[in-house]
Parts: sequence; structure tokens; C-alpha cells
Amino acid sequence: MMAAAQSGDATAAKAAYARLTANRTPPVKSPLAALGATLQSGDTVAIRQAAEALQQARDGQISKSADPNAPPPPKPIPAAAYGSSQTDINVLA
Repeated sequence: MMAAAQSGDATAAKAAYARLTANRTPPVKSPLAALGATLQSGDTVAIRQAAEALQQARDGQISKSADPNAPPPPKPIPAAAYGSSQTDINVLA
């Protein structure tokens, strides 16, 4: 949806938005809802701006949620530690 909106492809962006919001309605004052309303207008410049605002909001949310004092997330366990099957557990690790 974002790629279509940012490129000005209103038809593809509308279709993607409809799929994204088929089972839920975004909060009224959210950047996603604003993009949906803008998609209805068909104004490609406004659609691009709304997509940029949504991206900025998403980027800001990610950086706000990251606690600079929090320890880094644990590293994934390599598949080799599981043995020959994903259901095996390596008790020696």
C-alpha cells in the first residue's frame, strides 16, 4: 500500500488499503485513517503527503517505543542448535 501511495497509484493503494482495513477500522484521527480518506479523494499529491505522514508516524512510534536503557533483544538461536529437526531440543547447548 505504501509503495503504491507514494508512487501515486491511487487505484492500487485503495485496493491495498481496503485489504488492510477489511476486518478493522483505524482510529479516526490516525495517520492511517487520514490516508484512507485521502485515497477516496483521488488527489495523488495529497495521497503522497498522507503516505509520508503515515511513514513518519510509524518511524516515530518505533523510535519512541525503543528504550535507550533497555538491554538489546536476545539473539536468535541458530537452527543447528536444534539438532536435525526443528522439534528436537539440544540439551547440551
